[in-house]
Amino acid sequence: MQMTKPALVALLLATTACSSTSSDRQARAPTPKPLKGGIAEFSVTRYDGRFLEGRVLIGATVDTFTLDGRLPEWFAVSLEDVRECGKPELLDFWSIETFLPPPRPDELVTLRPGHWYGGNVSFPLLDRKKVNGVGAPCVEGNLVVRARGMGVAAKLPIRVARTDIR
Repeated sequence: MQMTKPALVALLLATTACSSTSSDRQARAPTPKPLKGGIAEFSVTRYDGRFLEGRVLIGATVDTFTLDGRLPEWFAVSLEDVRECGKPELLDFWSIETFLPPPRPDELVTLRPGHWYGGNVSFPLLDRKKVNGVGAPCVEGNLVVRARGMGVAAKLPIRVARTDIR
């Protein structure tokens, strides 16, 4: 099929107009406002250089938000900016991929101001640079809680020393 120059120009203009219209619509989409008043507390039960385990408690003081009540690690609750205590370099860990089905309606937890929800969490921290994967005797970073579809609900700086060598 042979196209004339005017037809080709019209086709290019039409596809360009369609592209700019769709991206313009995306640019005008409202961005969610940051959540206010989310609180997180964390209590360590075990850190052996490979796995960090503990209990997280999440509360709301201002905004209401919804959590995946299963508290899946790296989705609803994650560790970010993990480094050896007192050092600026971020640690490099093996990532463990998990695929979860979406939560059922009965697994969603809505936290209103004054309400709390908690559960056990476990984070694999297998150091890529160590032969046996055992990491630093002390790590620090941020425990981040994400509200479903609303972004970060709470961020808590943590510092954890190994519990198996005292």
